[in-house]
Amino acid sequence: MRLEDAARQIYALVCYWGGHGKVLPVSLEAIRRSLSDGNGLFIEVDEKVVSYVAVYESARYLKIGTVVVDPCFRRKGYGEQAVRGAIDPARKRSRKPIVAIANGNSSPIFQKLGFTERPKEDADEELRGGRTQEEWLSCNRKFFQLDG
Repeated sequence: MRLEDAARQIYALVCYWGGHGKVLPVSLEAIRRSLSDGNGLFIEVDEKVVSYVAVYESARYLKIGTVVVDPCFRRKGYGEQAVRGAIDPARKRSRKPIVAIANGNSSPIFQKLGFTERPKEDADEELRGGRTQEEWLSCNRKFFQLDG
């Protein structure tokens, strides 16, 4: 599949889940960049993107985020497959801690793959994504860190 086609399909998934309050907005350009620089990974079935995950590097962390799965392909392991596929390259790229900020849909994936849920109070400003401590504590996100 051409990367441009994948990027457009991923963008549609991000918009869908963003409309349901499950993921934060991501621009089409940011998705294109993640795919071209190797920080985004997608799974396709019959020329259709069924899941996507991106790894964002910051000053202190490698953050796994923007986990999206096509609604017709949920609960079939594609989200887990994408996250699992992102972990080893992230470990090879940096020794920074690998973390994830997850909603209720993706939390079981991170737990199954060896991430430990951390107290929300432990998330610093960088992980809170610009939210104040009060906003962060009241949002429906969870903070995970990969063990080992």
